[in-house]
Amino acid sequence: MQSWETGGRRFAVAWADVGQPAQVAPALAAWRSASLAGYVDLAQSVGLDARAMLRRAGLSPRSLEDPDTPLSAVAVRALLEESAGASGIEDFGLRMASRRQFASLGPISLVLKDEPTARAALDTLCRYLRLLNASLLTRVEDHGPLVIIREDILVEQSASTRQSMELAVGVMYRILRELLGQPWKPVRVCFKHRPPH
Repeated sequence: MQSWETGGRRFAVAWADVGQPAQVAPALAAWRSASLAGYVDLAQSVGLDARAMLRRAGLSPRSLEDPDTPLSAVAVRALLEESAGASGIEDFGLRMASRRQFASLGPISLVLKDEPTARAALDTLCRYLRLLNASLLTRVEDHGPLVIIREDILVEQSASTRQSMELAVGVMYRILRELLGQPWKPVRVCFKHRPPH
């Protein structure tokens, strides 16, 4: 673990040596609790008992107090899927993303703001995204005048990732709007799953 202090806050980075296969799964299993920013308010607004839902997914409600608390990726995915099902809100992950602030990225948001271009910021984001969500794989591809951003969630089992994927894509949209300005709109957003009803 590596840590540093800046602006009166302490930050830590953990990593696993991928050369040791036994350490790969635990390294991919953690999300920062900041990934659930806005969860409690959204859950309550759609009639859910947020604390009970967190406990049912195996997460302590107190874990949301510090945005850098590592959470089980399996538990976070289960929480989002169960919350969508229990509330009947198919776009639960997208609604969470709409409540997300750029600053919830933590210190990486400061680095992104200092990049000279939006493309440089996007490249930097892709390099450091694993610090925020180790199970999210983001790739940027250039195709002529278009830039395609592909996001995948790495899972060990055949679990539903719809809500996690919609949250990830929604957050990426919000990041790009922050970097490129409000007039920016994507040409197209595609998911592997069907749209909500």
